[in-house]
Amino acid sequence: KILNMKQRLTAIDIRALVMTLKRKIMSLRVANIYDISNKLYLFKLAAKGNKEFLLIEAGIRMHTTGFVKNKNGIPSGFSMKLRKHLRTKRVEDIRQVGIDRVVDITLGQGEAAYHILIEFYASGNLILTDANYTIISLLRTHRYDEDTRCAVGEVYPFTHAANLSLDSIISDKAGIEKMLQESEVKPEETDDQASKKQKKKKKRKGEGSIKDTLIKMVPYMTPIMADHCLFEVGLDQNDDLDLDDDVMVEKLIKAALLC
Repeated sequence: KILNMKQRLTAIDIRALVMTLKRKIMSLRVANIYDISNKLYLFKLAAKGNKEFLLIEAGIRMHTTGFVKNKNGIPSGFSMKLRKHLRTKRVEDIRQVGIDRVVDITLGQGEAAYHILIEFYASGNLILTDANYTIISLLRTHRYDEDTRCAVGEVYPFTHAANLSLDSIISDKAGIEKMLQESEVKPEETDDQASKKQKKKKKRKGEGSIKDTLIKMVPYMTPIMADHCLFEVGLDQNDDLDLDDDVMVEKLIKAALLC
């Protein structure tokens, strides 16, 4: 039986991945770095008898592995640059940038620290920066717009690279009310059209439900994730939202922040 491998990681996948890797690679030191292909790199991490191999494929995947693939006989220029700066450095932190598909691995401390940024969207990228996020080396140079580019010597453009942030989550009652109002009436609609549309909405089962509202509150929320978060805070996914019920609204916001 052939199983299809997932082709792209979502923001939720990245969140789970980061939590898993925190338990596995934190405090380990970089022993060596190998390139398997032009986008696939193997980081050998070790400390006090503990050893992990971290496999990173820009844009596709990142995980530990017990299977060490055949390494290129002659390391690439990018591998040599990584080795020069990262060998013996300890993994101090690994985090998701905002809530988007970018992972930041911190190696070393203070001004002597370096960052490995792994982008899992578009064509993907693997980027080495200094402590201040000035780019030292990277797999792929590209422009976001006329004034912003991802290139050696530039500061990594977080606002362009990860266009979602924790601020994107609606986490207050006023924000929920505004979101619902904006979703009900579009600028080009007349009052009469909006009124007719609202009547139709009320007839449809599930419209205005807590689950639908939660999915709108969190940019990367999926229906399955919404079910889980609502269950965790003690809300029924089939209930309709009542903005006058402060307890319900408080639990809904708590569910959004669980993600």
